[in-house]
Amino acid sequence: MPDDNPPQAVLDLVHTMRDIEQRAAQQYRPLVDDILQTGSRDAQHIEHTLDGLLDFCGHEPVVLMYRQLCRHYWQIDQAATAYYINAHREQWDSDEPELMKIALADADADADAEIAPVPTEGGGRKPEPELDRLSNILKTFNDNFGTLFADTDRVAKRIRDDIAPKVAADKAFQNARDNTPHTARIAHDQALGKVMQILLKDDTQVYKQFVENESFRRFVGDMVYQLTSQPNADRHA
Repeated sequence: MPDDNPPQAVLDLVHTMRDIEQRAAQQYRPLVDDILQTGSRDAQHIEHTLDGLLDFCGHEPVVLMYRQLCRHYWQIDQAATAYYINAHREQWDSDEPELMKIALADADADADAEIAPVPTEGGGRKPEPELDRLSNILKTFNDNFGTLFADTDRVAKRIRDDIAPKVAADKAFQNARDNTPHTARIAHDQALGKVMQILLKDDTQVYKQFVENESFRRFVGDMVYQLTSQPNADRHA
């Protein structure tokens, strides 16, 4: 009869992985505790810690830390936190309930209070006029990704004039944006992912960059969100 027991090499590998996960939990616990106890707003440090935790989220104590840090970071940068919630779902193929609750709860634990939309400009600067804002988006796109494409203007125009309106027309995104603004970015990112798959089958280079280039994907997400986050955005779809 064949032996149904796993080979010893496999068992050894499992034990090794568990040991690594346990050591990771021990090493990251003080880092996470320090961020939470000091109320750190150092985005680079928080994101670096989340990046490290993400690789070990098959281990429940690490998931707990990831969840705690996401809840903390939600009060600082909702858009970035939504990215990490989505990253967990994509990497671990799991809609971790407590992570999703972060996006459904008020950052101040007041269920009746509304979380303000994530500002698109830093500091206390006043919002720029719409035309200037769009012009700046396109300029930034060219400055950052001009070397990726031979026809950068066409790519930026397609994102602005073709992709953004379709995202704005997504019913789930409209519902989140209009009724539960604190979940709008998550719904937006899901809609954008679907639209990119549909639209960019004939634009392989752009789609490849969106899938493989994190900075490009995040920039496109931020750009489209700025263009679609106003309630009247879908009127132009």
